[in-house]
Amino acid sequence: MSLTTKQINFCKHYAINRNLEQSALKAGYSKSYARKSAYKLLESKAIQEQIKKIEDEYFPQVIKDLSIQAMEKLKEIMEDDKNRPTQLKAIMLILQMNGVINKNGEFVKQNKEDEVIELIVPDEYKEYLTPYLPS
Repeated sequence: MSLTTKQINFCKHYAINRNLEQSALKAGYSKSYARKSAYKLLESKAIQEQIKKIEDEYFPQVIKDLSIQAMEKLKEIMEDDKNRPTQLKAIMLILQMNGVINKNGEFVKQNKEDEVIELIVPDEYKEYLTPYLPS
């Protein structure tokens, strides 16, 4: 069974907000249908599969976007010259997010470890990271 445009729009909204009534309204269903009968949409196997497909595509992108925002914020903290311990913590988090070190601060071997470190850690901070850098 192929889905209508309205059903696909419902799936998109429902996958993101999990609100049955609001998803039906945003997809273009009537207020009456959204309140009383939208649950019927979820009974369809095709709709369930479409929701799953959207979730599988959408959520990895959301995580990627949040990671980029977090990295930018950490870079701002790292460049703030007022608090060295906070700067060091930001550097450590950046290294963790890039897979250079693990949560215990231990170096994780990568194919291009020197290249990754070069890209994200300014020279002035490398002295703080000596224990974590490859020998």
